[in-house]
Amino acid sequence: MKRYLQITVPRSELGEEVFTRLSGVMPGDYSGTFHARFRDDSAQCREVLRILHEAGLAPHGDFEPFGPGKYSCWPNYEYEQDDLDRASSFQMLPHQSADRAHDQTSESILSLKANRLARKGPLLLTDPLAVLVSSKLRAELEAAEFIGLEFRATQAARVQSMGDSEVVPWSKVGCEPYWRVDSSVRLPRLSPRCRLVDVKGRPVTDEDSSKGVALLEGEFPAGELHYRSADIHAVEPFDAAMTREPLAYGRGPRLVVSRRVYDFINARRLKVTWLPVYVDEE
Repeated sequence: MKRYLQITVPRSELGEEVFTRLSGVMPGDYSGTFHARFRDDSAQCREVLRILHEAGLAPHGDFEPFGPGKYSCWPNYEYEQDDLDRASSFQMLPHQSADRAHDQTSESILSLKANRLARKGPLLLTDPLAVLVSSKLRAELEAAEFIGLEFRATQAARVQSMGDSEVVPWSKVGCEPYWRVDSSVRLPRLSPRCRLVDVKGRPVTDEDSSKGVALLEGEFPAGELHYRSADIHAVEPFDAAMTREPLAYGRGPRLVVSRRVYDFINARRLKVTWLPVYVDEE
């Protein structure tokens, strides 16, 4: 597995001296924003981070609003086929996306922006990592009798000029309804190696997610999930399950699926990024 960091920071936050130093490390035509992608273990990455920290900038994560004195730093992962072959469960991140009509908690019905939905494929991703399937794909998944796999209705909406939204019947959207993939199976707590923080960046050590929960690796946002071997093996067999932690502002858990689902989706040649879920020995 190769891990990359995608770093983005507005030029206005840097000042010309810092911007010039960064451009010297990673030359490019950046205009109003410095942006670069590095291997996280590369000398270039370490030097860019050192310059940013010396300038007094801190990494922005999904646990706080973006603001002055921050730079965006997000991980990207590239896996070898061997990494995927060894895994028994995965996070599923479809390449096509759909936009939410407005911010919501995980308990409310998911509202999707109606525009352009009719041109979308059967498998979508929407913030924060909720997986959506078309009615046709839902029927195929149900026929496969995957353990623990459930579906929740969504609705389409048009966003008004003042930010309000109006629900639109699916018959007027131009496509069949999309369904949010869910599961009644809840996974155990993440391994202690997974660092959880609240909206202020403070450690979360209990089940309280009222102030939001974000997953970090070191000081940066992380995408990979780790579980202790004894904990994950105590869970009932499943093909779909949800994380216990409501990651990303506490708006909802992440979906984890089995190799059976992995094979099912890949057989249909749907475009998905797969993140192996790791089981750590004690």
